[in-house]
Amino acid sequence: MYLWQSFSRFWEFTDLVVFFIALIGLFAFSWEKIIFPKLFWKAYFFIHIVWNIFYLYILPLPEKIIETMEVSQFYISTISVVFYIPLFFALYYYAFQPSMSEPPQKRL
Repeated sequence: MYLWQSFSRFWEFTDLVVFFIALIGLFAFSWEKIIFPKLFWKAYFFIHIVWNIFYLYILPLPEKIIETMEVSQFYISTISVVFYIPLFFALYYYAFQPSMSEPPQKRL
């Protein structure tokens, strides 16, 4: 038994918070709004990638899911990542594209 399996609610809550922030970024990207500074989104983009790798591939799945599924955690996680790819692209463009996350500068 892994030590962190008893803290599954903690990991689920943390994933919910991380995903909610990503949805805020997706909203801001979609509607061309400035919600947090560009530096925040640059840092958050990498935090979001690392968190998803940790949550999907390193943390073990609950035993209920493992009993009902006949495939390994790696395949389930890889399928999940496919659905996250559009969100990753949106966060990347929002963080690193200058016209989306910062106001235009005045020309002299």
